[in-house]
Amino acid sequence: MLAILPQWLFYLLSGLLLGLLAGAAGVWYAVNRTSLEEEVEKTLVEADNGPAEFEAVEVSLTPMDWIRAGRHLQKQRKAAKKGWVKWYRIGSNLSEPKWVKPEKDGSGVPKYRDGDEPYYFPPEAMTTDARTGAHVAVHREGEADPINLEDPAYPGLPTDLVERTINLEAESDPPGFFDSFGMSTQALLWLAIGGSFIVYAGVRYLG
Repeated sequence: MLAILPQWLFYLLSGLLLGLLAGAAGVWYAVNRTSLEEEVEKTLVEADNGPAEFEAVEVSLTPMDWIRAGRHLQKQRKAAKKGWVKWYRIGSNLSEPKWVKPEKDGSGVPKYRDGDEPYYFPPEAMTTDARTGAHVAVHREGEADPINLEDPAYPGLPTDLVERTINLEAESDPPGFFDSFGMSTQALLWLAIGGSFIVYAGVRYLG
């Protein structure tokens, strides 16, 4: 049927259809935005100062799932703007993030009490989630102070140092002095990595 329509009429109908779709999308967005604000506010009010949860969605290839994922992200952004913190706890596994709103007490450090357990949220120990703008804190189960995400206590081993050490394995030197002790190339490799780590940690903390 479309093949027998004049070209100008085809373009006119196509334009009208696109206009109707755009208008429907605009109305849906306006209504949805209002309901989203109300939904986030209701979740945070019911949670008082926490913990609140925004249930994650499973995304497939359907447009509706993309919309749900977008709403999920918008909820987190709105919670972040209201001062709520994205909170992870590490036990036998890494928990799903919860949202809490720590309050300052006499010590001046924001604190959130989960039952009888107090958890502290010093700003210098948190980092910012690039997608939502929320402050992110990570605690181990039962530990009041968070893991300092900006400056972890245990120094990491630089990747370039590890790469240089691993390259020793590829040189395949002929048998030498260490062979008399029954040490394999792999054992020497890990011995070198361990020694490099000790030297690096000593220079960082004692230098």
